[in-house]
Amino acid sequence: MDAPPTVHLRCADGKVVQPMPRVCIYCGQHASETRKESFSWKAAWGVFVDWWVSGPSLGTRRFTIEIPVCKKHSKVIGRAKTLDWVALTCFLIGFAAVLIVDTFGSRLFEFAPGIPWTILVLWVPWGVALILLVAAGLTRSSAGHTPLQVESIDETGMTLGGVSSEFRDAVMQAEIQQTTVSDPS
Repeated sequence: MDAPPTVHLRCADGKVVQPMPRVCIYCGQHASETRKESFSWKAAWGVFVDWWVSGPSLGTRRFTIEIPVCKKHSKVIGRAKTLDWVALTCFLIGFAAVLIVDTFGSRLFEFAPGIPWTILVLWVPWGVALILLVAAGLTRSSAGHTPLQVESIDETGMTLGGVSSEFRDAVMQAEIQQTTVSDPS
């Protein structure tokens, strides 16, 4: 199986400076919408420095771009992100339940002895969160949604992997047209 295509997007000041084609970045169909996505990349030495020094993330570069998507992928991304946030909320509820049970102990459940409240209070939110994360993953995979990956970020822009070959070809074609227009010789 071939590796997913990559494309280099020219960026400056954290933004893409080249026109984005109206081609879905995921499937190559006509893009009717755009979605704001944030990408970051950390240099290998930045990981080492951050491990030793707490504070600002050294060696990290970030870009937020409007990616072109078709209606199908816009809906899939929206649903999956909603499921992700609800799952995170369930995990946090589970952790809050742990703190409450730890603080108040058995006094909290004196009104109904014999019922495994601790198990219900602690494990149900985490179980729901796990189910939601699986659902989010299935939602993404059912639409053929592969995650975009930043391969590198440098002074000229960023290299993004996991794009559709049609998107890569459209970006390359736009670069050729722009170079031809700006350099008529």
